[in-house]
Amino acid sequence: MFFPVIFLLTCAAEAGLSLNISASCPSMCQCAPEETIHCNRTGLRALPGEIATSTISLNLSNNHLRVLSTNTFRNLTFLHSLWLDGNNLTFLSPGTFHANSRLTYLLDLSHCNIFEIHPLLFSHLPSLERLDLASNNMRYVPQAFRNLSSLTKLSLEGNHIEAIGRDSLKDLESLYELNLRKNRIWIIQNGAFTKLLRLGMLNLGHNFIADLRLLNLRNLYLNNNQISSISDSAFLYLNKLHFLHLSKNNLSSLPSRLLAELPKLKYVFLSHNPWQCDCRMLRFWRWTSTHSRAIQGLHCAFLSPHNTTASMMPYMRGPRMVVFS
Repeated sequence: MFFPVIFLLTCAAEAGLSLNISASCPSMCQCAPEETIHCNRTGLRALPGEIATSTISLNLSNNHLRVLSTNTFRNLTFLHSLWLDGNNLTFLSPGTFHANSRLTYLLDLSHCNIFEIHPLLFSHLPSLERLDLASNNMRYVPQAFRNLSSLTKLSLEGNHIEAIGRDSLKDLESLYELNLRKNRIWIIQNGAFTKLLRLGMLNLGHNFIADLRLLNLRNLYLNNNQISSISDSAFLYLNKLHFLHLSKNNLSSLPSRLLAELPKLKYVFLSHNPWQCDCRMLRFWRWTSTHSRAIQGLHCAFLSPHNTTASMMPYMRGPRMVVFS
């Protein structure tokens, strides 16, 4: 007699649990195990009321959300990942995420038509590790990063930022990857990156940078800018650098020992620059001849003219024309 009763109770309990899970899943969304809810591309204009308070991962991307208030995520205290990208968020209340201190893995606010961010918007997210603010309309670096001491990855790609101030990023002590690609940056104040002691990847490609004064990096993207000259000490303390992208700038020459003190350098991209293959480049060319595997895209032909002096000839060993491609 006990077994049928236990079996019936077990089935009822399982059925009840299933009903609870189903009841907590909005009809227009898809719910997966481990408290994951996908409500992306469902035409939402407000947060569905049926979302379970135990939800850990919530995808609200590509909807019609416009306003986020202090009550929007008030009951979702277990969230660790939140996708809001692709909404038209014209207003974000400073207390929007005040109840979401467990938000650790990701907050995606990209493609949201955001013009500015209140300084207190992220003040209750000390454990957040990844923040995506790409493809918005911000003209300056938000002053909202003060409490993001755990942030390791930040994307501000595709905004309209023109300058990086000395204190713009000073509080991001754990930051490893910073993407500033495709902005309008032309000013980087001295010391802008000096407090980012863990920074390993910096992408400054597709900006309007004309002067370079650098930083503890492994990957440095400076392609598609307007850099016309680099001092011989610009990379002096980048002892861990192994990837350098300088393609599509206005460089005509490089200092002879620019890369000589970079022991871990493995890849250098130099294509699409207006190189002037004259005496200024001879010493640098000599260095590249012993590191040809690292250099990509340096199309420089050294022709021995009739008036070349004997003192210059040792740098032009081998064939009369040398091209690195």
